[in-house]
Amino acid sequence: MFTSALLVASALVLAHAAVVVPRAASITDFSTSPVEFTYPPPRSGYNANNATAYPCGGAELGTRTNYPLTGGRIGLDVDTLAANVNLMYANSSNPTTFHQFSTFTDTILDVSDGAWCGAGPNFQTEGLTSGNDVTLLVIYQLYGNKTYMYHCADIKIVEASAYIAPTDLACSNSSAVLKTATDDESLVLKGSNYSAAQEGIDGQTVSIDLAAATAVPSSSASGSESSAVAASSAASSAAASASSTSSAGISSQIGGLGIVSAAIGGCYLLL
Repeated sequence: MFTSALLVASALVLAHAAVVVPRAASITDFSTSPVEFTYPPPRSGYNANNATAYPCGGAELGTRTNYPLTGGRIGLDVDTLAANVNLMYANSSNPTTFHQFSTFTDTILDVSDGAWCGAGPNFQTEGLTSGNDVTLLVIYQLYGNKTYMYHCADIKIVEASAYIAPTDLACSNSSAVLKTATDDESLVLKGSNYSAAQEGIDGQTVSIDLAAATAVPSSSASGSESSAVAASSAASSAAASASSTSSAGISSQIGGLGIVSAAIGGCYLLL
């Protein structure tokens, strides 16, 4: 009888774990960017009220970090469940428009809190040289929120042979949830004109012509304002359909972890 009661209790715990839905965070919950560059160092002056302002969340140009022409690494600190994380760079000392950026790695569809590390751009193959000023950008969505946030870091390109990495530079991945898109599903931006991304099988990304979206109509006095609105929404539309897919994926993975924990607990009670 006692064993039967334990089995029923364990089943109830399992059922509850299967429908666990993580709380959707608000950007105002954080005093620093919840997806933040750890290397190279980010721009200072984070303000949650400006986090949605492209291209750099309203942060002013910061101190430049020397960064190798080839073989560099990018480090992020993730403090919450995030979706549709995209890393980009602009060959500009202080870009003012979103469509100046180019992507250089696949979209991170889902990621939970922890450390993330990956390869930086191969600036040599991108046609850059030592001495170029570059701005790095990460855009991301908070779990359950389709609005994009923006966060930047400023670097100066140096020859790989002249680059000296910080002695405390660590590169690791520690997020329990990490789902990366395929090449076909990832957002692809190519500098000043367009996105060549194809819509993935689950609709993670869509092709967008950023040049057209941000063009200022010459025949309309309100064209500049309309252009700004279009540019602001361009990034959000690039993966709008991914938010629900990513949210479901995160819930499923979180729920799966809960099921495993509950099953272990139930077995322990039966011993």
